[in-house]
Amino acid sequence: NVSVISVLTEVLHSIVFNEYHPAKTTRIIAFAAEEIGLLGSRKLAIEQQFKTQEKIIAMVNFDMVGYKGTEKDMYISSDYSNMDLAQFLQLLLNHYQPDLTHDFQQCGYPCSDHASWHAYGFPAAMASELDLKQPNSTLNPYYHSSRFNYADGRIISNYVKLALAFLAEVAKGGI
Repeated sequence: NVSVISVLTEVLHSIVFNEYHPAKTTRIIAFAAEEIGLLGSRKLAIEQQFKTQEKIIAMVNFDMVGYKGTEKDMYISSDYSNMDLAQFLQLLLNHYQPDLTHDFQQCGYPCSDHASWHAYGFPAAMASELDLKQPNSTLNPYYHSSRFNYADGRIISNYVKLALAFLAEVAKGGI
């Protein structure tokens, strides 16, 4: 979803523009092949588990972030996720974006790249526009169609703000 690339690009732009140097190593990663079995995220999570000595504090996944239906502004995953991390994201929203409405959601299956990281033992969670419990009221009506070309920059900016708050707070030392 290109809306997520917009979030990652803006986060990177903010870091570079403000000459921010986090105290902890931070990686901004986009994954491929999510729709056909989380292939990109699974491959990288396996490599991280077996081939490096890095301690990964947290992985936050953003998926489907440019549309708002009639329900909440943002949803945080509570299944296939680390609940401490999910609650931390909720606290960040409460503190830094108190006007945003948000809630927890459950996919019921490993619906996005955070699930790969969670499956391999890393703290992971997802922020999204989608609540699968209310798909008709929150889902972009053009999802997975040739007309899926809409993203609202104001909505995307809320995810950028969450990502920057997360990065800054975690760089201080933990969740």
